[in-house]
Amino acid sequence: MSISDLIQLISIVVSTLTGIIGIILSVKAIRQTNVANNLTRQSAEDMARPYVNIFVDAFSVKSQDKVYVIKNFGNSPAYITSISVKGELGEINKYHFQSLVNNMLAPGQKITSTIDKEFKGSSEITVHYKDVNEKIYVDTFNLDTQIFDDFAFRTTEASNSNETASAIRQSTMALLRELK
Repeated sequence: MSISDLIQLISIVVSTLTGIIGIILSVKAIRQTNVANNLTRQSAEDMARPYVNIFVDAFSVKSQDKVYVIKNFGNSPAYITSISVKGELGEINKYHFQSLVNNMLAPGQKITSTIDKEFKGSSEITVHYKDVNEKIYVDTFNLDTQIFDDFAFRTTEASNSNETASAIRQSTMALLRELK
């Protein structure tokens, strides 16, 4: 074998190895791109999906009142398919929010239901809902109506306050509560 044959053989081997390494690197790059695309798609879906949450909230006007809040924190509509309750929600909530079933919560929509002042209880609520693409979500929430019982509460009433001023203050507080 002559030197030129040896050089040609070495060049063929080096070219072949370079091609194989290039193919391997290309396959790895394609796999990484697919993983990145899947993560991007999953992130976009997570950002666009509905997020229904149920919790106990309190507000104060002349006294402290508590409410159950059902809110869609997501960016797309939530279609409620079922709500199940373990425990009690109080006498005035004895129907366990069943009127929401087969209805839609718009993005950012919040619905509240009053809690009896005397009611002290806890419950576990499971809500099943789907998005516009029929993807189903299930979330469970533990609610304790006594969550705010040891929080301080104070109202200041002017001694010369009349019913009109009191009504304006109550309306303003109700608006502020709804806007938060």
